[in-house]
Amino acid sequence: WMMEKHPKSRITEIRLQSDVALAIRLPVDRREWLDHVRAHRQLILDAWESDALGREWTEVLSQPTPAAIHLYRHDAPMLSFQCTRSSLYARTAYAYLIAVEGKRDDSLKIVLPELLAWQHLQRSEGMLVHQMIAAVMIKESMKTIDAILDLGPASPTTLEAVRGALDTAYP
Repeated sequence: WMMEKHPKSRITEIRLQSDVALAIRLPVDRREWLDHVRAHRQLILDAWESDALGREWTEVLSQPTPAAIHLYRHDAPMLSFQCTRSSLYARTAYAYLIAVEGKRDDSLKIVLPELLAWQHLQRSEGMLVHQMIAAVMIKESMKTIDAILDLGPASPTTLEAVRGALDTAYP
């Protein structure tokens, strides 16, 4: 879905614009996140709504996968970092926004599929570039989960789901 020049690519269906995704990207300095999500609230909500394809793709990839490695030819289509990164920015900004608004369980349940999807891709992906993209996305998901948990407690059930994802991750 997120590969350019692939026969099954659905990139043409993407409605989330990369410039919008960059505008809502959570700042590097976590101390700025609260002000950022408050200042960009409507833009974040609109980006989350427009990222239907990214949400669908993430949900599919977050499901358990068969134990296998996907092998590529040297001329195989590449995963679009721009498209996947835009979707990640919308998801993490939206998750942090709703966490700030007191919905920490819901926010963790939004970030968790992203983390799982990239963990699954990292395990089964044979192309180095895709492995590197997965590592970046996992790192961003982990930073967001950490920031959400710093806001206050989550339910034991949600924390167990987060623990389960972390337990199955690569070291």
